[in-house]
Order: sequence, then C-alpha cells, then structure tokens
Amino acid sequence: MSRALALDPDSAQVHSSAALIRNAEWDWTGAERELRRALQVNPGYAPTYQRLALTATVHGRFDEAQSLLRRAQTFDPLNWMVTYALGENAYYARRFDEAIVFAGQLDVKGGTANLLHRVVSEARPRPFPGSAGGRSHYLCRDRSDYADARP
Repeated sequence: MSRALALDPDSAQVHSSAALIRNAEWDWTGAERELRRALQVNPGYAPTYQRLALTATVHGRFDEAQSLLRRAQTFDPLNWMVTYALGENAYYARRFDEAIVFAGQLDVKGGTANLLHRVVSEARPRPFPGSAGGRSHYLCRDRSDYADARP
C-alpha cells in the first residue's frame, strides 16, 4: 500500500483502501486519518463515507455514522451496501424497527440482506417463555438477561 501511496498520494481510492488495511490491523486512528485524507482529496467518493461510517459505528458514534451513510447515498443512491450499512448501524444503535425497515429494502437485492433481516428480526419483541400475561421482552445482546418491553 505504501507503494501505491507513493505513486499517487492524491488518490482518494488509495487512501480509502489503505484505511481498510488499517481497520484489519485494528488501527482505528490510522484508518480514520486515511479516510479523512481521502475525503479531502475527493469529497464525492462514496465508499470513503461508508468506510468512515464503519469506524464511527464501531466506536458507538451511531448518529455520525448515519449521517456519513446518508451522505454516501447522495453520491451512490443505488449502492445496496450503503443500505445494508444503514441497517447494521441502526441495529447496533438499538433502533431495531429502523434496522428492520432497511433489511426489508434489501430483501429484493440479494442474499446478504437475508443475514441482516434474520439478525434484526431476532431483536423484535417476542413472548418470553413462561411469561404471564403475554408480555413481550427484548433480548439484550450486551447482557445475559432479558429487559422488559411494553407490547
């Protein structure tokens, strides 16, 4: 990657790709630096917004990630991966109804949508085994117990 950067230091694609490598190495700071540089070079390159949104989602900055993904959609409105990322971000932000809407938009676009749809549908309120009065519960992914939810 350093050779590509040396050959074309003003390429948004190269900086954005370098960020993928840094993400794989768990170098979030370096990845974000590369992505911000890619946006300086070419603010219209949609994959950079999507990749920067991943970094924001991983760090719990869900509103920032959603904003970045919406921006990516303005440059590449038919990109199903951006819709998938919007659903994934909504899921991690615990906005399950919104995640399900995005998953539904993907059902017509391919197999990856089925994974997102299956995951977010698990978050829907469902009867808790042995619960009295038909109350529903959400399964808390970050805890080993169940949290009450009004039906």
